[in-house]
Amino acid sequence: MIAKHYSKVPLERESNADKAGIRWLIAEKEGATTFSMRMIEVEAGGSSPYHSHPWEHQVYISEGEADVTMGEEQEHLETGYTAFVPPGVKHTFKNNGKETLRMICVIPLKE
Repeated sequence: MIAKHYSKVPLERESNADKAGIRWLIAEKEGATTFSMRMIEVEAGGSSPYHSHPWEHQVYISEGEADVTMGEEQEHLETGYTAFVPPGVKHTFKNNGKETLRMICVIPLKE
């Protein structure tokens, strides 16, 4: 069994992101064979890069709020909201709140 608190997993700063980082909660090193689960953290005023990739991912806002842009669409999400990012769609999550934004993000291991 693997059980751990997210805060015990190191935060890896993203060089191409503004005030954001990733905690790899469950990945191949824990024995995962299908998905990786990550905690994305974005400080107040920060954002993820506006980017796309060939895989989908699912996001759950566990703390804070985010202004999300996906392609031409924009939405404001708060704690408890989910978002689906389809493959190939450019997207970014911006923290316009006062607290750290924390999002669970699930992606496939095989691209």
